[in-house]
Amino acid sequence: MPVFKLPAPQPSERMNLPSNVLIAGLGPRPTQLAVGNRLEAALRASGYSEFSYYRVANGFALVARLEQFEDDGSPGPAKTRFLDPQVDQPFDLESYVQHLFFAPEGYYRLIVFIVTDGEIGTTDTAATVANARQWLRRGKDKLPPIYGSMLMTANHQLTALIYEFRKHGNDTIATLDPGRLDARTHLAKSGLYARLTGGH
Repeated sequence: MPVFKLPAPQPSERMNLPSNVLIAGLGPRPTQLAVGNRLEAALRASGYSEFSYYRVANGFALVARLEQFEDDGSPGPAKTRFLDPQVDQPFDLESYVQHLFFAPEGYYRLIVFIVTDGEIGTTDTAATVANARQWLRRGKDKLPPIYGSMLMTANHQLTALIYEFRKHGNDTIATLDPGRLDARTHLAKSGLYARLTGGH
């Protein structure tokens, strides 16, 4: 697998999820492959049909597709949720007329899950929409079988990095630091938190 470079670009927000809840029910010797499968199932159940895997030291990274979200953190409208903010939206007469008078505005997020027993440092460099596009395209669509023999240890943790972007009219897309919402809100409103932790 390609490597997800650490330290990662500075996220808008970040959060460590409780690893003991994540591995609950995976048996006495939970593997990283089993954790990857749980993450993948949560993503699919929350409407994410595309994601990419990368290798990190003693673990992996899972990048979800960039998505539009509402002010409260809920996913954007189904027909535009996963559109690239640098690509024109599907033509809709009502929206087109509205946009003649009001500059279109939208918020987007990229969620990166990292499972590792090492530190996850970040740089001072902001992520861009181009990064999001490349991360999705260049990764693998599943974990290799070798991860079925790689165990989750007491030192492994799951970290969610949240990258927020704002598109306003035809202006350049801004990376938000800090984000408008905290990481817990993003994960909860997307449906991922409950599916990963069972509501704990």
